[in-house]
Amino acid sequence: MSFIAAAGPVESTHSDMDRIKAFLFGAMFLGCMASGAQSAAASGLGRVMLFGAMGGLALLGFAQWVGDPELRFRKWEAGIPAAFITLGFYASLRAPSFEAMKGALTFVGIGVFCACLRGLRTSHALSVSLGKIGGAAILLSLLLCLFGPRGDGETGWYKNGNYAGALFFLFSYFPFCMLKGDAREPKIAKWAISLAVIGILATRTRSALLALMVAGFVAAIREPILSRRTKSILLTLGLLFAVLGAYLVTHKDDPQVALISLALSGKRLDTGRGELWAILIGFIKMRPWFGWGTGMQPEDFCGSDLSSHNGYIQLGLQLGLVGVMLAMSACFSALWTLARSPNPNAKYAFYFLLGAMIHEYFEVMLFQNSAPFFLPMWGIVGLSLAKFRESPPPATT
Repeated sequence: MSFIAAAGPVESTHSDMDRIKAFLFGAMFLGCMASGAQSAAASGLGRVMLFGAMGGLALLGFAQWVGDPELRFRKWEAGIPAAFITLGFYASLRAPSFEAMKGALTFVGIGVFCACLRGLRTSHALSVSLGKIGGAAILLSLLLCLFGPRGDGETGWYKNGNYAGALFFLFSYFPFCMLKGDAREPKIAKWAISLAVIGILATRTRSALLALMVAGFVAAIREPILSRRTKSILLTLGLLFAVLGAYLVTHKDDPQVALISLALSGKRLDTGRGELWAILIGFIKMRPWFGWGTGMQPEDFCGSDLSSHNGYIQLGLQLGLVGVMLAMSACFSALWTLARSPNPNAKYAFYFLLGAMIHEYFEVMLFQNSAPFFLPMWGIVGLSLAKFRESPPPATT
Protein backbone atom coordinates (compact mmCIF):
# COMPACT_ATOMS: atom_id res chain seq x y z
CA MET A 1 0.00 0.00 0.00
CA SER A 2 2.94 2.32 0.51
CA PHE A 3 3.69 2.25 -3.23
CA ILE A 4 0.06 3.07 -4.06
CA ALA A 5 0.12 5.89 -1.55
CA ALA A 6 3.31 7.26 -3.07
CA ALA A 7 1.73 7.10 -6.52
CA GLY A 8 -1.40 8.86 -5.33
CA PRO A 9 -2.19 12.57 -5.29
CA VAL A 10 0.82 13.65 -3.23
CA GLU A 11 2.17 16.83 -4.83
CA SER A 12 5.78 16.44 -3.62
CA THR A 13 6.22 13.17 -5.50
CA HIS A 14 5.03 14.53 -8.83
CA SER A 15 8.46 15.46 -10.26
CA ASP A 16 9.99 12.21 -9.04
CA MET A 17 7.19 10.26 -10.70
CA ASP A 18 7.78 12.15 -13.96
CA ARG A 19 11.44 11.13 -13.86
CA ILE A 20 10.46 7.50 -13.29
CA LYS A 21 7.99 7.61 -16.19
CA ALA A 22 10.56 9.21 -18.51
CA PHE A 23 13.14 6.59 -17.53
CA LEU A 24 10.70 3.73 -18.19
CA PHE A 25 9.70 5.19 -21.56
CA GLY A 26 13.37 5.55 -22.47
CA ALA A 27 13.95 1.90 -21.56
CA MET A 28 10.90 0.97 -23.65
CA PHE A 29 12.32 2.84 -26.67
CA LEU A 30 15.67 1.06 -26.30
CA GLY A 31 13.85 -2.25 -25.98
CA CYS A 32 11.91 -1.51 -29.18
CA MET A 33 15.13 -0.84 -31.06
CA ALA A 34 17.01 -3.85 -29.70
CA SER A 35 14.06 -6.17 -30.39
CA GLY A 36 14.52 -5.65 -34.11
CA ALA A 37 18.26 -6.37 -34.11
CA GLN A 38 19.84 -8.99 -36.34
CA SER A 39 21.63 -10.48 -33.34
CA ALA A 40 19.46 -13.02 -31.51
CA ALA A 41 21.12 -12.10 -28.19
CA ALA A 42 20.45 -8.37 -28.67
CA SER A 43 16.89 -9.08 -29.78
CA GLY A 44 16.23 -11.26 -26.72
CA LEU A 45 17.72 -8.67 -24.36
CA GLY A 46 15.64 -5.99 -26.07
CA ARG A 47 12.44 -7.91 -25.48
CA VAL A 48 13.31 -8.34 -21.80
CA MET A 49 13.97 -4.60 -21.51
CA LEU A 50 10.84 -3.75 -23.49
CA PHE A 51 8.42 -5.90 -21.50
CA GLY A 52 10.10 -4.95 -18.22
CA ALA A 53 9.64 -1.25 -18.95
CA MET A 54 6.04 -1.73 -20.11
CA GLY A 55 5.32 -3.80 -17.01
CA GLY A 56 6.70 -0.99 -14.85
CA LEU A 57 4.59 1.61 -16.65
CA ALA A 58 1.49 -0.58 -16.35
CA LEU A 59 2.02 -1.11 -12.61
CA LEU A 60 2.69 2.59 -12.07
CA GLY A 61 -0.43 3.54 -14.00
CA PHE A 62 -2.54 1.05 -12.07
CA ALA A 63 -1.12 2.29 -8.75
CA GLN A 64 -1.86 5.92 -9.58
CA TRP A 65 -5.32 4.97 -10.80
CA VAL A 66 -6.05 3.25 -7.47
CA GLY A 67 -4.50 6.05 -5.43
CA ASP A 68 -6.35 8.98 -7.01
CA PRO A 69 -10.15 8.91 -7.53
CA GLU A 70 -9.83 11.71 -10.11
CA LEU A 71 -8.00 9.33 -12.44
CA ARG A 72 -10.87 6.84 -12.64
CA PHE A 73 -12.29 5.97 -16.05
CA ARG A 74 -15.13 7.97 -17.44
CA LYS A 75 -17.78 5.70 -18.95
CA TRP A 76 -17.09 6.77 -22.53
CA GLU A 77 -13.39 5.81 -22.13
CA ALA A 78 -14.03 2.16 -21.34
CA GLY A 79 -14.77 1.20 -24.95
CA ILE A 80 -11.12 0.56 -25.94
CA PRO A 81 -10.17 -2.02 -23.27
CA ALA A 82 -13.67 -3.52 -23.43
CA ALA A 83 -13.40 -4.05 -27.20
CA PHE A 84 -9.96 -5.65 -26.96
CA ILE A 85 -10.85 -7.90 -24.03
CA THR A 86 -13.98 -9.01 -25.92
CA LEU A 87 -11.82 -9.67 -28.98
CA GLY A 88 -9.40 -11.64 -26.81
CA PHE A 89 -12.20 -13.74 -25.35
CA TYR A 90 -13.57 -14.44 -28.82
CA ALA A 91 -10.07 -15.30 -30.11
CA SER A 92 -9.59 -17.74 -27.23
CA LEU A 93 -12.76 -19.56 -28.28
CA ARG A 94 -11.40 -19.79 -31.83
CA ALA A 95 -7.95 -21.04 -30.77
CA PRO A 96 -7.33 -24.59 -32.08
CA SER A 97 -4.49 -25.24 -29.61
CA PHE A 98 -2.92 -23.97 -26.41
CA GLU A 99 -0.07 -22.47 -28.46
CA ALA A 100 -2.60 -20.49 -30.49
CA MET A 101 -3.92 -18.96 -27.26
CA LYS A 102 -1.00 -16.52 -27.48
CA GLY A 103 -2.98 -14.68 -30.13
CA ALA A 104 -5.89 -14.27 -27.75
CA LEU A 105 -3.57 -13.03 -24.99
CA THR A 106 -2.21 -10.46 -27.45
CA PHE A 107 -5.59 -8.72 -27.67
CA VAL A 108 -6.13 -8.84 -23.90
CA GLY A 109 -2.63 -7.42 -23.40
CA ILE A 110 -3.38 -4.48 -25.68
CA GLY A 111 -6.55 -3.63 -23.75
CA VAL A 112 -4.91 -3.94 -20.32
CA PHE A 113 -1.79 -1.94 -21.24
CA CYS A 114 -3.86 0.83 -22.83
CA ALA A 115 -6.08 0.98 -19.73
CA CYS A 116 -3.11 1.07 -17.33
CA LEU A 117 -1.39 3.93 -19.15
CA ARG A 118 -4.69 5.80 -19.04
CA GLY A 119 -4.18 5.78 -15.23
CA LEU A 120 -0.92 7.76 -15.37
CA ARG A 121 -0.78 11.48 -14.71
CA THR A 122 0.92 13.49 -17.45
CA SER A 123 2.12 17.06 -17.77
CA HIS A 124 3.72 19.41 -20.25
CA ALA A 125 7.09 18.82 -18.58
CA LEU A 126 6.69 15.06 -19.09
CA SER A 127 5.66 15.62 -22.73
CA VAL A 128 8.84 17.65 -23.29
CA SER A 129 10.98 14.95 -21.66
CA LEU A 130 9.38 12.22 -23.77
CA GLY A 131 9.71 14.38 -26.89
CA LYS A 132 13.45 14.76 -26.30
CA ILE A 133 13.86 11.05 -25.54
CA GLY A 134 11.84 10.19 -28.65
CA GLY A 135 14.07 12.50 -30.72
CA ALA A 136 17.18 10.83 -29.30
CA ALA A 137 15.68 7.42 -30.16
CA ILE A 138 15.05 8.59 -33.73
CA LEU A 139 18.65 9.83 -34.07
CA LEU A 140 20.08 6.61 -32.60
CA SER A 141 17.88 4.48 -34.86
CA LEU A 142 19.00 6.49 -37.90
CA LEU A 143 22.67 5.99 -36.97
CA LEU A 144 22.07 2.27 -36.49
CA CYS A 145 20.38 2.08 -39.89
CA LEU A 146 23.14 3.97 -41.69
CA PHE A 147 26.24 2.76 -39.87
CA GLY A 148 25.19 -0.36 -37.98
CA PRO A 149 26.64 -3.79 -38.90
CA ARG A 150 25.02 -4.97 -42.12
CA GLY A 151 25.17 -8.73 -41.73
CA ASP A 152 22.21 -10.39 -43.41
CA GLY A 153 19.76 -7.66 -42.44
CA GLU A 154 18.01 -5.30 -44.81
CA THR A 155 18.81 -2.08 -42.95
CA GLY A 156 21.99 -1.89 -40.90
CA TRP A 157 21.42 -2.96 -37.32
CA TYR A 158 17.84 -4.00 -38.05
CA LYS A 159 16.94 -7.33 -39.60
CA ASN A 160 13.89 -5.90 -41.31
CA GLY A 161 13.46 -2.54 -43.03
CA ASN A 162 9.70 -2.52 -42.50
CA TYR A 163 10.19 -2.85 -38.73
CA ALA A 164 12.79 -0.05 -38.67
CA GLY A 165 10.50 2.23 -40.67
CA ALA A 166 7.60 1.51 -38.31
CA LEU A 167 9.78 2.49 -35.33
CA PHE A 168 10.61 5.86 -36.92
CA PHE A 169 6.87 6.43 -37.30
CA LEU A 170 6.19 5.34 -33.70
CA PHE A 171 8.92 7.46 -32.10
CA SER A 172 7.95 10.60 -34.03
CA TYR A 173 4.69 10.90 -32.08
CA PHE A 174 6.52 12.17 -29.01
CA PRO A 175 8.25 15.16 -30.70
CA PHE A 176 4.87 16.12 -32.17
CA CYS A 177 3.66 16.81 -28.62
CA MET A 178 6.36 19.53 -28.31
CA LEU A 179 5.20 21.58 -31.30
CA LYS A 180 3.22 24.02 -29.15
CA GLY A 181 5.92 24.50 -26.54
CA ASP A 182 7.97 27.61 -25.84
CA ALA A 183 11.35 28.74 -27.16
CA ARG A 184 13.47 25.77 -28.31
CA GLU A 185 10.85 23.03 -28.02
CA PRO A 186 9.18 23.41 -31.47
CA LYS A 187 12.63 23.59 -33.11
CA ILE A 188 13.70 20.34 -31.43
CA ALA A 189 10.41 18.74 -32.48
CA LYS A 190 10.80 19.77 -36.13
CA TRP A 191 14.37 18.48 -36.25
CA ALA A 192 13.32 15.17 -34.71
CA ILE A 193 10.40 14.76 -37.13
CA SER A 194 12.69 15.61 -40.06
CA LEU A 195 15.15 12.93 -38.90
CA ALA A 196 12.27 10.45 -38.70
CA VAL A 197 11.37 11.20 -42.33
CA ILE A 198 15.03 10.76 -43.32
CA GLY A 199 15.11 7.46 -41.44
CA ILE A 200 12.00 6.18 -43.19
CA LEU A 201 13.45 7.21 -46.55
CA ALA A 202 16.69 5.42 -45.64
CA THR A 203 14.76 2.22 -44.94
CA ARG A 204 12.70 2.69 -48.13
CA THR A 205 9.59 1.74 -46.17
CA ARG A 206 6.70 3.16 -48.15
CA SER A 207 4.01 2.08 -45.69
CA ALA A 208 5.66 3.91 -42.77
CA LEU A 209 6.25 7.00 -44.93
CA LEU A 210 2.58 7.01 -45.95
CA ALA A 211 1.49 6.63 -42.31
CA LEU A 212 3.69 9.52 -41.14
CA MET A 213 2.58 11.66 -44.07
CA VAL A 214 -1.07 11.08 -43.16
CA ALA A 215 -0.47 11.90 -39.47
CA GLY A 216 1.63 14.97 -40.28
CA PHE A 217 -0.66 16.17 -43.05
CA VAL A 218 -3.81 16.02 -40.91
CA ALA A 219 -1.97 17.65 -37.99
CA ALA A 220 -0.65 20.46 -40.20
CA ILE A 221 -4.10 21.13 -41.70
CA ARG A 222 -6.04 21.02 -38.44
CA GLU A 223 -3.59 22.66 -36.02
CA PRO A 224 -2.38 26.31 -35.96
CA ILE A 225 1.18 25.23 -36.74
CA LEU A 226 1.39 26.70 -40.24
CA SER A 227 0.05 29.83 -41.96
CA ARG A 228 -3.14 29.67 -44.01
CA ARG A 229 -1.18 30.07 -47.26
CA THR A 230 1.18 27.22 -46.35
CA LYS A 231 -1.79 25.04 -45.46
CA SER A 232 -3.36 25.74 -48.85
CA ILE A 233 -0.13 24.74 -50.60
CA LEU A 234 0.15 21.63 -48.46
CA LEU A 235 -3.47 20.69 -49.17
CA THR A 236 -2.88 21.08 -52.91
CA LEU A 237 0.26 18.94 -52.75
CA GLY A 238 -1.63 16.33 -50.73
CA LEU A 239 -4.38 16.13 -53.34
CA LEU A 240 -1.79 15.83 -56.13
CA PHE A 241 -0.03 13.09 -54.19
CA ALA A 242 -3.34 11.25 -53.73
CA VAL A 243 -4.05 11.47 -57.47
CA LEU A 244 -0.52 10.23 -58.27
CA GLY A 245 -0.90 7.37 -55.80
CA ALA A 246 -4.23 6.35 -57.32
CA TYR A 247 -2.65 6.39 -60.79
CA LEU A 248 0.30 4.25 -59.71
CA VAL A 249 -1.95 1.71 -58.00
CA THR A 250 -4.26 1.38 -61.01
CA HIS A 251 -1.27 1.11 -63.40
CA LYS A 252 0.99 -1.06 -61.26
CA ASP A 253 1.51 -3.51 -64.14
CA ASP A 254 2.79 -0.77 -66.46
CA PRO A 255 6.55 -1.31 -67.10
CA GLN A 256 7.25 2.43 -66.74
CA VAL A 257 5.51 2.52 -63.36
CA ALA A 258 7.53 -0.52 -62.28
CA LEU A 259 10.77 1.22 -63.28
CA ILE A 260 9.82 4.36 -61.30
CA SER A 261 9.00 2.26 -58.23
CA LEU A 262 12.27 0.33 -58.48
CA ALA A 263 14.25 3.55 -58.86
CA LEU A 264 12.63 5.22 -55.84
CA SER A 265 12.30 2.31 -53.41
CA GLY A 266 14.22 -0.62 -54.86
CA LYS A 267 10.98 -2.65 -54.86
CA ARG A 268 8.02 -3.37 -57.10
CA LEU A 269 4.94 -1.31 -56.40
CA ASP A 270 3.09 -4.13 -54.64
CA THR A 271 6.05 -6.48 -53.99
CA GLY A 272 3.77 -9.43 -54.67
CA ARG A 273 1.19 -8.36 -52.08
CA GLY A 274 -1.68 -8.30 -54.59
CA GLU A 275 -1.23 -11.94 -55.60
CA LEU A 276 -0.90 -13.04 -51.96
CA TRP A 277 -3.97 -11.07 -50.87
CA ALA A 278 -6.03 -12.61 -53.65
CA ILE A 279 -5.10 -16.11 -52.43
CA LEU A 280 -5.85 -15.33 -48.78
CA ILE A 281 -9.15 -13.59 -49.57
CA GLY A 282 -10.16 -16.77 -51.41
CA PHE A 283 -9.65 -18.75 -48.19
CA ILE A 284 -11.49 -16.08 -46.17
CA LYS A 285 -14.51 -16.47 -48.45
CA MET A 286 -14.65 -20.16 -47.52
CA ARG A 287 -15.20 -19.24 -43.85
CA PRO A 288 -16.22 -15.59 -43.93
CA TRP A 289 -17.76 -15.12 -40.49
CA PHE A 290 -15.52 -16.92 -38.01
CA GLY A 291 -12.30 -17.60 -39.96
CA TRP A 292 -9.94 -20.54 -39.71
CA GLY A 293 -8.85 -20.10 -36.10
CA THR A 294 -6.55 -18.00 -33.95
CA GLY A 295 -2.88 -18.31 -34.83
CA MET A 296 -3.32 -19.43 -38.42
CA GLN A 297 -0.71 -17.90 -40.73
CA PRO A 298 -0.47 -17.52 -44.54
CA GLU A 299 2.14 -20.29 -44.62
CA ASP A 300 -0.57 -22.72 -43.44
CA PHE A 301 -2.39 -22.03 -46.71
CA CYS A 302 0.34 -21.04 -49.18
CA GLY A 303 3.08 -23.44 -48.12
CA SER A 304 5.70 -20.68 -47.73
CA ASP A 305 6.84 -18.55 -44.80
CA LEU A 306 5.18 -15.28 -45.79
CA SER A 307 3.57 -12.43 -43.93
CA SER A 308 0.14 -11.44 -45.17
CA HIS A 309 1.31 -7.78 -45.18
CA ASN A 310 -2.23 -6.72 -44.32
CA GLY A 311 -3.46 -6.79 -40.75
CA TYR A 312 -7.12 -6.76 -41.71
CA ILE A 313 -6.73 -9.75 -44.05
CA GLN A 314 -4.75 -11.51 -41.32
CA LEU A 315 -7.58 -10.97 -38.83
CA GLY A 316 -10.16 -12.05 -41.40
CA LEU A 317 -8.17 -15.21 -42.10
CA GLN A 318 -7.97 -16.11 -38.42
CA LEU A 319 -11.17 -14.73 -36.90
CA GLY A 320 -13.43 -13.88 -39.85
CA LEU A 321 -15.55 -10.80 -40.23
CA VAL A 322 -16.54 -11.00 -36.56
CA GLY A 323 -12.90 -10.55 -35.52
CA VAL A 324 -12.33 -7.73 -38.03
CA MET A 325 -15.43 -5.88 -36.80
CA LEU A 326 -14.35 -6.23 -33.16
CA ALA A 327 -10.87 -4.89 -33.99
CA MET A 328 -12.32 -2.00 -35.97
CA SER A 329 -14.72 -1.20 -33.14
CA ALA A 330 -11.67 -0.88 -30.87
CA CYS A 331 -9.99 1.47 -33.37
CA PHE A 332 -13.03 3.68 -33.91
CA SER A 333 -13.77 3.69 -30.18
CA ALA A 334 -10.20 4.92 -29.64
CA LEU A 335 -10.58 7.65 -32.28
CA TRP A 336 -13.90 8.78 -30.80
CA THR A 337 -12.46 8.78 -27.27
CA LEU A 338 -9.32 10.67 -28.30
CA ALA A 339 -11.47 13.27 -30.06
CA ARG A 340 -13.31 13.94 -26.76
CA SER A 341 -10.31 13.82 -24.41
CA PRO A 342 -9.30 17.06 -22.64
CA ASN A 343 -5.64 15.99 -22.80
CA PRO A 344 -3.99 18.35 -25.36
CA ASN A 345 -1.81 15.51 -26.69
CA ALA A 346 -4.84 13.36 -27.53
CA LYS A 347 -5.25 15.07 -30.90
CA TYR A 348 -1.76 13.96 -31.96
CA ALA A 349 -2.52 10.40 -30.85
CA PHE A 350 -5.68 10.65 -32.97
CA TYR A 351 -3.63 11.57 -36.04
CA PHE A 352 -1.05 8.85 -35.39
CA LEU A 353 -3.69 6.18 -34.85
CA LEU A 354 -5.19 7.16 -38.20
CA GLY A 355 -1.74 6.76 -39.75
CA ALA A 356 -1.24 3.41 -38.02
CA MET A 357 -4.59 2.15 -39.32
CA ILE A 358 -3.46 2.99 -42.87
CA HIS A 359 -0.06 1.40 -42.16
CA GLU A 360 -1.90 -1.78 -41.14
CA TYR A 361 -3.24 -2.08 -44.66
CA PHE A 362 0.29 -2.95 -45.79
CA GLU A 363 1.79 -4.58 -42.67
CA VAL A 364 0.71 -6.68 -39.67
CA MET A 365 1.77 -4.53 -36.72
CA LEU A 366 -1.20 -2.82 -35.07
CA PHE A 367 -2.80 -5.96 -33.60
CA GLN A 368 -0.47 -8.92 -34.13
CA ASN A 369 3.02 -10.11 -35.12
CA SER A 370 5.04 -7.20 -33.69
CA ALA A 371 4.61 -6.59 -29.96
CA PRO A 372 7.44 -3.97 -29.89
CA PHE A 373 5.23 -1.86 -32.16
CA PHE A 374 1.59 -2.51 -31.28
CA LEU A 375 1.90 -2.37 -27.48
CA PRO A 376 3.71 1.03 -27.45
CA MET A 377 1.30 2.32 -30.11
CA TRP A 378 -1.73 1.47 -28.00
CA GLY A 379 0.16 2.71 -24.95
CA ILE A 380 0.35 6.09 -26.70
CA VAL A 381 -3.44 6.02 -26.99
CA GLY A 382 -3.80 5.27 -23.27
CA LEU A 383 -1.24 7.90 -22.25
CA SER A 384 -3.00 10.50 -24.39
CA LEU A 385 -6.21 9.92 -22.43
CA ALA A 386 -4.52 10.39 -19.05
CA LYS A 387 -5.14 13.36 -16.79
CA PHE A 388 -2.96 16.27 -17.96
CA ARG A 389 -1.42 18.89 -15.69
CA GLU A 390 -0.76 22.15 -17.56
CA SER A 391 1.84 23.44 -15.12
CA PRO A 392 4.01 21.78 -12.49
CA PRO A 393 2.73 21.72 -8.91
CA PRO A 394 3.95 24.39 -6.51
CA ALA A 395 7.14 23.62 -4.64
CA THR A 396 6.71 22.24 -1.14
CA THR A 397 8.90 22.84 1.86
